[in-house]
Amino acid sequence: MKKLLITLLVLSVPNFALAKSYLDAQLKTTKKSVKYNSVQTLKKNYEPTVSNNVLTSVYDPKLINLSEFSPVSEKDYKLKLAKDEEIYEKEIIPVLKKKISTLSEETLPVDFYNLYRITERLIRANNLEYINWRIAVRKTEEPNAYAANVNSITIHTALYDTFYNNEDALAFILAHEMSHLILGHDAQRGEIMTKMANVERYFDSKKLTYKALRMKYMKEIRDMEYMADTEAITLITKAGFSPQKALSALNTMDAYAEVKALWGLYNTHPYTEKRIESYKENLTVINPQWVEEGKSNIYNSEVLSAKKSSDRVSFVINKIDNPAKFYQVENVEQRLKRLAYASYLNGNYKNAVKYFEKLVNSNNSDYVNYVYLALANKALYNSLKEDKYLKSAKDAINKASDLKSNDPEVQKVKNMI
Repeated sequence: MKKLLITLLVLSVPNFALAKSYLDAQLKTTKKSVKYNSVQTLKKNYEPTVSNNVLTSVYDPKLINLSEFSPVSEKDYKLKLAKDEEIYEKEIIPVLKKKISTLSEETLPVDFYNLYRITERLIRANNLEYINWRIAVRKTEEPNAYAANVNSITIHTALYDTFYNNEDALAFILAHEMSHLILGHDAQRGEIMTKMANVERYFDSKKLTYKALRMKYMKEIRDMEYMADTEAITLITKAGFSPQKALSALNTMDAYAEVKALWGLYNTHPYTEKRIESYKENLTVINPQWVEEGKSNIYNSEVLSAKKSSDRVSFVINKIDNPAKFYQVENVEQRLKRLAYASYLNGNYKNAVKYFEKLVNSNNSDYVNYVYLALANKALYNSLKEDKYLKSAKDAINKASDLKSNDPEVQKVKNMI
């Protein structure tokens, strides 16, 4: 009886302290909820991103050509696409949509044809037909994709299902992994791992701690991720996908708790928000000729055949024999020229000056760089009214005149300044 009375007394006491404690605790965590909620992160997928529109008011003497290709008329390009569609319907769909029966496992409910169309477009628009490309989809809840060997890309169902109806984002994911392979990152990682294995010998000569050494090598590996993102922008832009819309891939991955927990200072990937910042910067320096260059490459290529693999989770896009062109990775000078020229066209004159100065310092015999250096400095003078920019503009155009006095554009710009 005494035990029952105590129990009743406990149950009858109002739990004000407990209620207040819960409310207070939830009030405090509301700040974190606002900061970390995935809705706000995913909302970025529907917001306008950085535009790379060329300014119409900027004077461009048209002395720089960043791409070499034969332009194709829109009419001829559409006729070519219509012809390719007939081949897709007749030869590719029957192969990739054919069911493979097995006693032990059902086929994956993956639209391989969707993946084929995106990947084949990336390959043809970028002259990547020199090797068989293998694409696999694996059943797993981990939101990941990765590249292996020299031609194999695997995407997990958790990632594929998230983006299967967003071809711009899916194209970026595939292009990012293709970029790892194109840029030889597997070989670079191998060299880094070898250095890590020889850590004791390295200590003898450099006197570094293991922590410092690990941080150094992890930074190198994270830098590869930034470069794969950058190269992917090139691939998808040439293939006609929207690099602005493709940013939704990174925005969505930024909402994954697992991704945020695994990436960082001591891991192989940078924080996703840093990748987004890098991506947005690169959107401002896209080569304005890439879209037309990609159309030309597709127009001058044929539909690539494909086959399903026996493992039931992958397919192969077949290479062609003796390709006429190969994908060209930008060297430092080519990249500098693109950064400089695109920055000038987009009105970022300080960056234009910075990169054109790097170009003239590396090659002071190219008068074209001096012409644009003069124009960028003159634009800065017009906006900031600082005499140092006008002096720099005059020095640059005088140097261009010394190198190429008979070029009418040089004289025209000289008269402008």
